[in-house]
Amino acid sequence: MPTEKPRPKNTMKPWAMFLGSLFVAIAGAVLWEQKAAQNLVGQIAGEAVAAHMKLKPLEVKTNSIDGVKEFFAELGFAPAASKVLVTQFQVSEQALQGGRYASLNGVPVAQLRYRASQNDLSTLYQAVYSHVRFGEMPKIQQGEQPRVIVISGLSVSMWVENGLLLVLVKGV
Repeated sequence: MPTEKPRPKNTMKPWAMFLGSLFVAIAGAVLWEQKAAQNLVGQIAGEAVAAHMKLKPLEVKTNSIDGVKEFFAELGFAPAASKVLVTQFQVSEQALQGGRYASLNGVPVAQLRYRASQNDLSTLYQAVYSHVRFGEMPKIQQGEQPRVIVISGLSVSMWVENGLLLVLVKGV
């Protein structure tokens, strides 16, 4: 009769196995959430670039932010002048051509078009910021810098300023 070899004892405690499993589950959830956030940013940027490239006709033509504010009364917020737009991206308020209603990720936005020259076209989208709809975005008032990505050779910058999400597409 063959002799039975003693089985090695499981030296891992049940609580250690539980903690290891919990760590793996948490790490997986964090990675999944980061990937989902990247996808959301890419989706928003892609929508902004597509609308920028279409150059649909402006619904209001004005070079005044006050004129734009009156037009977008149905949005439930007033588009605002952005300090970051001028200081960091060198887009002059005098280059404003007008705007139109649009949407990003299913949220109504103000789409403002700026043209400093024939080869310098920028589109700025503004919406009431919602973490749920747009994900975590850099907040200028907290000293954070805009998130910048490049899609189809165009620079897309995103940030939150004064409670509004701003998405800037620069380039022609």
